[in-house]
Amino acid sequence: MTFEEVDRESNRLANALASLGVRRHDAVGVVSENRVEYGLLLYACAKLGAMAATLNWRSAPDELAAAIVVAAPRLVLVSGRYRELFEAARSKTDGIRRVVLLDGAPMAQDEVAYDALMAAAGDQDPGIDVDPEDVVSLVYTSGTTGRPKAAAISQRAIVARAMVMAADMGLHAEESFIAWAPLFHMVSSDYLMIMGILGGKCFIAPGFDPEVLVDVMYKEPVAWLTLMPGTIEPVLEEVRRTGHRPLKLRLVGSMADLLSADLIAETTTVLQAPYFNSFGSTEAGTLPSSGTTIPIGVRPDRLSKRQSAFCDVRLVGDDGADVVGGEPGEMLIRTPTMFSGYVNDPEATAEVFAEGWYHTGDVMRRNPDGTLDFLDRSRYMIKSGGENIYPAELERVLRAHPAVLEAVVIKARDERWGEAPWACVAVRDDRITGDELIAYTGERLARYKRPRRVVFLRPDEFPRSETGKVIRHELEVLVGAKAGEKEVHS
Repeated sequence: MTFEEVDRESNRLANALASLGVRRHDAVGVVSENRVEYGLLLYACAKLGAMAATLNWRSAPDELAAAIVVAAPRLVLVSGRYRELFEAARSKTDGIRRVVLLDGAPMAQDEVAYDALMAAAGDQDPGIDVDPEDVVSLVYTSGTTGRPKAAAISQRAIVARAMVMAADMGLHAEESFIAWAPLFHMVSSDYLMIMGILGGKCFIAPGFDPEVLVDVMYKEPVAWLTLMPGTIEPVLEEVRRTGHRPLKLRLVGSMADLLSADLIAETTTVLQAPYFNSFGSTEAGTLPSSGTTIPIGVRPDRLSKRQSAFCDVRLVGDDGADVVGGEPGEMLIRTPTMFSGYVNDPEATAEVFAEGWYHTGDVMRRNPDGTLDFLDRSRYMIKSGGENIYPAELERVLRAHPAVLEAVVIKARDERWGEAPWACVAVRDDRITGDELIAYTGERLARYKRPRRVVFLRPDEFPRSETGKVIRHELEVLVGAKAGEKEVHS
């Protein structure tokens, strides 16, 4: 589609949504695989000053229902692929008055077909006087509690994120981006719009397909190929199989901290592009420290990161005072790319913006040359193949099992996904198996959140602090020593 066509069709969708009662500051939910209509929805919401609530189709029905309740959308766009999931979630909520079906025929009075809706709408600009602080997308992040929070990304934040990538990485109009990761993730929804702002091209792929990625890279200059742990090796294999080298690739990869140095060097050598040594978040975009790349063929012995442009950074200790020298501290940031808070969650918003700085929960150390080294997450979280897994959520599910006395989830290195959750449990009934507990969590949470392994411990084996809290890092060491024993189930 040309920019003119995108403009016209997003006008049409904006007018169609307005005809169904969508007004400025309303949320519009979407449960769909990546597709052109999804991209048009982002632009249509921008023109109305409305918010696209990008709902996660990997969720279990209960999780999706909770996310819907948080956003309270005026209506929801649903694809045929996820209609059954949506209906299961919808049965657990109240207040969804209209459903727009991207595929299939309406079967209820409150349903309308997307094609019919668009055919009846005009393509003139809706003429809404929007503000830079109007929220354009709601992107979900569970936080340390494991409960869904909708991060509000404003039009100002998206423009600023484009500005940072142009300044730090030189992205420009002659390049393209492949939105293959789910559009409910920041990386795809942000960069679909960022490439539009910069005048570039965006390919929308319905999911991860190495053949598609390699084919596009072979024919088109790509600004940044986003690859997460678990997706890199299949792309490298496809390049070797076809012999198709990228035409021009500026950056490849993300989350270098979760990869081996050998895999980073192999990736950059095969794809002939530097590795993007990124460190960002849903709330702040690719900031605060994504200004560094790893050169082609280099096996890095450290992953120090340069502070991003247009970003102020502080490192503070537990007392809230700035640390000195090379002492570790929690990273606090200020930047125009920052999100506007969590929708309908003032307490969580106030907590992360305490004293006017965004508290990332990430512990960093500043080196003498000004670069930053990531040390750990002060808010314990697991990054598995690009997905955030929060132990608190998985622990709640495990503790609800009648056989479980105690459950603590830790992160373990995983060759394919970077990190994976392991569950350490004490049980009342010795007859319960690890496989049964894994299946139990799979019925209540998305599949990627299931523990890869279950380790059975006695209650007195959990390492604890003076206050009785389990010390996760010590537990990781203990479980590592037990990994070959029969207590471990996968």
